[in-house]
Amino acid sequence: MTLPSISIPFSFVNVYEGFAKAQGILRVDENTLTLEFEIKDNFFGVLTSGIKEVIIPIKYIDSVTLNKNWLRTTLVVRVQSLKLLSHIPKHNQGKLWLYISRNDRDIASRFASFLRLKISENEINLLDTN
Repeated sequence: MTLPSISIPFSFVNVYEGFAKAQGILRVDENTLTLEFEIKDNFFGVLTSGIKEVIIPIKYIDSVTLNKNWLRTTLVVRVQSLKLLSHIPKHNQGKLWLYISRNDRDIASRFASFLRLKISENEINLLDTN
């Protein structure tokens, strides 16, 4: 199934122990999950890392969970290798917590469903080749 890519804005919290913030765009395409983000200092907002891009092949993503509560929406992506997350400032044990704006909750639900679909398609393709 070929579907158009979907993107959603996200942020990381408490980057570098609260001295910085990171915001970016998360995009899922045919075979990859792409994070584009920029880290800025929390004091003046002028020190920046420049735009960074991290590409994670869908075949290395184990699961995607969308958690909604009153205060925030969190997209949790679990991958198979820590190396995939080595250039991302905020991750823990192969899990990446991406915070989604309250205004983007609906698209976050569609995004998580689309990514789960892509993961399932990849697993089916893997079974077909074996």
